[in-house]
This record gives sequence, structure tokens and C-alpha cells, in this order.
Amino acid sequence: MKRSLTLLLFCATLIACATAPSRADYLITEPILITPKAAPDADLKPEERDYNDLFALANDRFDAGDLDTAARYYRDILTHNPAYRNAPFCYYNLGLIALKRHDHEKAQAEFKAAYFTLGSPADKADALLLRLYSLSRLARWEEIADDADAALSGDLAAMPVADPAVRETLLRRAEARAMLGAPEEARRTAQYVIFEIRREHPPRETFFIPELALAYFVMGRAVVAEFAALPFDATLDRLVAKCTLIQEAQRWFLQTIQVGVIYWTNAAAYELAALYRALFDEMNAYPVPDALSGEERAVYACELWEKTAGLLRKARRTLAGSIESAKRIHEQNEFIDDSLRLLIEVNAAYAEKDSLCRPGGLTP
Repeated sequence: MKRSLTLLLFCATLIACATAPSRADYLITEPILITPKAAPDADLKPEERDYNDLFALANDRFDAGDLDTAARYYRDILTHNPAYRNAPFCYYNLGLIALKRHDHEKAQAEFKAAYFTLGSPADKADALLLRLYSLSRLARWEEIADDADAALSGDLAAMPVADPAVRETLLRRAEARAMLGAPEEARRTAQYVIFEIRREHPPRETFFIPELALAYFVMGRAVVAEFAALPFDATLDRLVAKCTLIQEAQRWFLQTIQVGVIYWTNAAAYELAALYRALFDEMNAYPVPDALSGEERAVYACELWEKTAGLLRKARRTLAGSIESAKRIHEQNEFIDDSLRLLIEVNAAYAEKDSLCRPGGLTP
């Protein structure tokens, strides 16, 4: 038992080396939800002018926040006149409405329809990126990789590699490849984007660049994938490997945060806290040695808690700091929602464990 506790203490020391940031003044950058307007009325057939008016009214309702009415008007247009010149934007705007409702299954389908019907390369790129975003929230990594490959060799092939849309597509594909078991491939892509952005910008101008924040985030996600693929077996080598991976992930997620993009700051903080929680769960789920008596088992459990409680405390501080930073600038995104849920789970796990070993209750 003494050897096991020594290993756990060693891991806790490793993890304590990195500190979470406290910076609060970050730039907001979620996908920009812009409602396309109606095309010019020139050369419209008389019966089409009614649909143009309906499309303009739908846009007005969208801008006013009346999403139900806007969605009904867009759907009416698509049902009764699917060949209408602004039908692609109806799909696009229905995707935006689904995004606002966090309905990613519907959003990805609408953006897929928009992508295949839009004509402008810039509009197609916007629809593609929003679809890839929705698919990432659904963890549909194979679709992301396939769709990104198809776009990069097709509609995006004529765009320069330095275009933000191309870089984001590359990074979305890289994240998918990491989650599909190819972290080294993901790293190569992310490192390429990082190198190119840092080559183009002096150090003082690398703040608030979303593609740079995403590239660092992908580097962290590649480590997360490796961490998840490495089961905990309580041996020294495995414990050191798991802790080393957490340290590496911390480094990349902290660099994500330092870019100053609030959306990716919240994403990085959530992933980092989830790693702390994952290692805590793995350690505490490991079977108690059979040789221990009933009283010894209780002592073992409490000593194990003493050595692993720091993981939950770090998770709690990381989540609380991220949520507070977003609150200060009135930011709201899905990673904040994820962080709130995880914070509740972490606090509950901490309180339950602490109540068994510390009758005084939850400690700061």
C-alpha cells in the first residue's frame, strides 16, 4: 500500500507544476452569425417577387430574434419554391437558427444543404465551417475528416492556404484525425499552421488570432486522445506516462488561452479540467488491494483521497476561472455550459469523498 501511495503522491507533484491563468480580458470569437440578405430584384419573374418579399420578411424576423417565425418563412420558401434564387440562404439561415438552439444535428444538415447549393466560394466556406463545427459538437469525427478532405481537394482548392477558412478546415480535419487515433498526423498539421502564422506575424501581433488559438487547441486535443488511449494500471511507468501527458496537454491548452480568444479559452479550460477529472476517476476506480482488512481498506481509501484531491481542486479552479472570465465580458458559448455541468460534477465528487474522510465537510 505504501508503494501505491508513493506513486500517487509523485503524480500529484507532477501535476501541480503547471498553473492555470487568471487573465480575464479576452476577445469574443464564436462563429459569426450573419444573415444574408435578398438578391437584387432585377430580372425576377412576377411570381418570384412574392418569395423575395417573404425572404426579406424572414430575415427581418431573424434579426428581431423571432426565430420561430423566421424558420417558418424560410421553410415555406424551400417547400413551395426550392428553385428560388435565395433558397441556399434559407438553408444557411435555418442552420443559424438551429445553432442558436444548440440543435447540432439539425444545424449540420442545414449547412450541408447550404454548402451544396451556394455559389460563392466565400459563402460555401462559411457553410462548411459551420457544419464542421456542428459535427465536432456531435463527435462525428469520420464525417469531419471526410468532408474536410473533399472540400480541400474541391471547392477550397483554389483558395490560398493562408486563407483563414482553409486553415480552419485543415485544423478541424486535424482534430478529427487525432480523435480517430492519428495524433501525430494532427500535430503535423497544427504545427504547420502555428509556424505559418508566427512567420507572418511578429510576436506582439499573435494575440486574438482564432486560427492560432485553434491550432494550439488541436495540439492539446492530440494529447487528450493519447491520454484516453493509455489505460491506468497503477504501475510506476504507466503513472508517469499519464502524468507526463497531462503536463504536455496543460502546456498546449495554456498557450491556447494566452492567444486571448475567449471561445477557445473556454474550450481549453474545459478540456484541461476534464483531464484532471479523468485521471482522478481512473485512480479512484482502481481496485483496493485484496490483502487489506476492512479497517485498512478504509484507511487506504482516505489516504488515496488525500493524494488525489488536488486533481479535483485544480479542475474546480480551472473551470471557475474560465466561467468568471466569460461572465465579465458577457460571453456565452457551449463550452461555458459544458464547464458549468462539469463543475457541478466535480464539486459533488469532492463533497462525497471529503465527507467520508473529513467529517468537517468540503475544504477549500
